[in-house]
Amino acid sequence: ISFITGEHNRMFLPQGLAATHELLRGVNGPELYSHHVIDGYAHLDLWLGRDAERDVFPIALAELERAA
Repeated sequence: ISFITGEHNRMFLPQGLAATHELLRGVNGPELYSHHVIDGYAHLDLWLGRDAERDVFPIALAELERAA
């Protein structure tokens, strides 16, 4: 599971996702999880934002390829 969030996300707070990420890593092992916080982004602009193609999509693609 890869958690990808924007630093300004107020729907799913980055701190909450970080805590979830650490909890899951502690229970199931660190190799199953990754966590990325994208500077300058909020919630849906991760996927719909003007520069999401440049800033976010490469991270998402790398995570998909890592899991393949």
